Amino acid sequence: MKKLLLLLVIFISLNAQSEDEWELITRSGHSITYMEKRDLSGFKGNDVYVWVMEKHNPPIIIESVDGRIYKTKTYYLFSKEYQRYSMMQIIYYDEKDNVLKSFDYSRKTDIPTYKYNFPIMRGSTEEVIFQKIVKLTGDVKKETNEIQ
Repeated sequence: MKKLLLLLVIFISLNAQSEDEWELITRSGHSITYMEKRDLSGFKGNDVYVWVMEKHNPPIIIESVDGRIYKTKTYYLFSKEYQRYSMMQIIYYDEKDNVLKSFDYSRKTDIPTYKYNFPIMRGSTEEVIFQKIVKLTGDVKKETNEIQ
């Protein structure tokens, strides 16, 4: 019984994410957005992958997800060269951090138009995240800023 309890404690501590791993990005209306800051300094190229967590209060409802969504985690790919991004994965959580639904949008391509689906819009949460990424990882010399 003691071994089982010890294993359970170890499992929980390894899988739990402390607030120290997340940096507050924005606080607006009914949501608070955090960016995972662990390992960001390791990205030296143009592509940066980062998890972003949004807490919703009150919870949100999406037609394709059964249940009320209290937290959303999104895995982004940002291109510092093209100043664009893609959402690679989205996970929706309930009040008790149980996964309600997840979607995987990963694709294997080197064609910039498909690899980076969205422009970074002024005033958006993605712009704030992008600025933080550039601050933490350094800017990149741009040969071109346009997707061919």
